[in-house]
Amino acid sequence: MSKSVRDGYINHAMQLLDKAEEEEPETGRERSERIRAAYRQHQGNGAWENREGVKFNDANTDYGNPKLVLRSGDSYQKWLLAQEGQRYGQDGFDIPAYWEAMVKGDKNAPEFRASMQEGVNADGGYLVPSPVAGQFVDMLRSRILFMAGMSNVVPWDSGSTMAVPIWVSDPQIQALGETVDMYPPGSDATVNRFLFTARPYQSVETFSWELLQDSVLNVAEVAQRAMALRLAVQIQNDFIYQTGNASKITGFTQAGGLLTSIQGGGANGVAPVNWDYVDLAIQSVRNANVEPNLIATTPQAYGKFGRLKNTLNDSMRPSPSVMDFLDGNDGKMLGTTTAISDAVTVGTTANCSDLFVMDSSRIYWGIRRDFGVLPLRERFATAKLAGLVGFMRLDGVLSHPEAAMWLKGALTTGT
Repeated sequence: MSKSVRDGYINHAMQLLDKAEEEEPETGRERSERIRAAYRQHQGNGAWENREGVKFNDANTDYGNPKLVLRSGDSYQKWLLAQEGQRYGQDGFDIPAYWEAMVKGDKNAPEFRASMQEGVNADGGYLVPSPVAGQFVDMLRSRILFMAGMSNVVPWDSGSTMAVPIWVSDPQIQALGETVDMYPPGSDATVNRFLFTARPYQSVETFSWELLQDSVLNVAEVAQRAMALRLAVQIQNDFIYQTGNASKITGFTQAGGLLTSIQGGGANGVAPVNWDYVDLAIQSVRNANVEPNLIATTPQAYGKFGRLKNTLNDSMRPSPSVMDFLDGNDGKMLGTTTAISDAVTVGTTANCSDLFVMDSSRIYWGIRRDFGVLPLRERFATAKLAGLVGFMRLDGVLSHPEAAMWLKGALTTGT
């Protein structure tokens, strides 16, 4: 070895030693601050339904397929326009002008007249043009936590019901000896028929005549967002808890086989002191041969877990499994919604929050493509109000509740 090469190795080794001396190990307080910063970054704008939009990742999506099943990164509006043969086109219909005309009841607006061909109402129709319907459905989807992740949206053309085949169990894998007949198998794959029923959901928004005249903001845009927000909260709440009302989506918490546990392991709810029971919920779903990718809970529970500290006042470090959800690794996500209850009584403990761990690809939504809007010009006239009613029909199901965990009893009041 030449002297120059040897000197190069020695210099490199010295540099590594100097660097190691300069880099002090991370203290507990520094680690705590790093976790807090990551937590604040993840928390973003709070509850899921307050999001302003959705980012599409649809470069390879075939929107011309009439039987396309949409994932969260696909656009319902683009699919609907593709099926309509671009009757309006993205640049040929002014969507904000349409909403403004509907709010003000302006029959002379071109967008209002164009919408009259969409239905059979006495005023010429209440079903909205496909660019408007598609944009609103995408706005609604972006505000529904259980339509995020890997969930499936099935566009629904017509009829009050729609059958969807759903895979609910895997076949048994066999390892047979020579000449042993493989038929009949130990168990077949089970594919069930789920019948979507078009459940009606509607929202009424009203605005004073003075506000329509004086507002510096686009009142129509406010109306559109308010309608989407109200519908999102109600639809999610029904999807979780509803029972006994055929006009509403049946809640998945009523499904047989849903895994359940209680924070703390007892009969009563308790305040969380660490992330252990969230980690155990993830483990339970994995034990059912499913990899979860969605944790959904309340803003109160999310904040409560985020404020957990050890005896040194350092932030409590979540387990690696939980951190995968906080960091968004491999498509996993943790989201909050006000549709999940934070006022549940578990045993003798009131004001508890629910938390759900599941595989979002097992969630299926059927959305009728004919979203309707009707201006209410005379209905509220004596109160000097302009009104707008929105109407849509949809249904949803968690196809494999045996692989989802409902963690109850996280007491989230106090600090």
